[in-house]
Amino acid sequence: MSKTWAGAFVRATELGLRIFFPKRRWIIRSLIYGQMNGTLPISTRQGELTFYICNRQTLKFAHDFETFEPDTLRWIEQMPHDAVLWDIGANVGLFSLYAALRPEIRVVAFEPAASTYDTLVKNIQLNNLGSRASAYCIALGDRTRCSVLNMSSLEAGHYMHSLQSSERSDGVEAKGNLEQPVLEMSIDDFIRVFNPPLPTHIKLDVDSNESEIIAGARELLAQETVRSLQVEMVGDLDSTQNRKIQKSLEDHKFQPSPKEDRGFSNVEFRRM
Repeated sequence: MSKTWAGAFVRATELGLRIFFPKRRWIIRSLIYGQMNGTLPISTRQGELTFYICNRQTLKFAHDFETFEPDTLRWIEQMPHDAVLWDIGANVGLFSLYAALRPEIRVVAFEPAASTYDTLVKNIQLNNLGSRASAYCIALGDRTRCSVLNMSSLEAGHYMHSLQSSERSDGVEAKGNLEQPVLEMSIDDFIRVFNPPLPTHIKLDVDSNESEIIAGARELLAQETVRSLQVEMVGDLDSTQNRKIQKSLEDHKFQPSPKEDRGFSNVEFRRM
């Protein structure tokens, strides 16, 4: 499947589905996209990547790779040669894979949703990046415990899940009433138990408990190892949740950088 064909397929499918009522449209769409089981190679500024395609969401991620989060791609491209990226909320691995294309960078990816983690691992193997990228099916938080992931969907690639609470970072209840038991660990406990490569850069995008993850990384952030964090901050930057994130990072001597574009949801914090 080529990228051009993939885009044409999605557009043609969605156009054809408009003639049906919403319920019938949903059923037909599920049948069409549910039959997907292939790969899509795409060209990037750092080389070619191949993505495993199993539904509409994974197809959309691959097709929209360069336009999905252009600020994140530039952030990765600017990383130094000795960088270690922790991709927290890695989904199917768009940014983990892009970073791992650089042979000198190491990536540690975290994705707790089981079906999405399965696709993440497939993508790492498809691209022969297992020596540079490691993926763990663990939810990070402010403590170590058995927890619950409230999910918007059980399909691979979907997001807007929330850990423990049913409320997402945008204040909306997670839809679907779907739950997956998960192991939750704090970053400090994960480091203490498993001694992984310590991050120089952290991408944090989990749609629910960003502030709790930061709280569970006090020991790590007190060190000089981490140089930059990119954190998704949904909605008003002055919201209670976003102010809490900003204060926690400022307490650890990280300064937010101005957004390159108001449409971007990510904020980069650099060590002062």
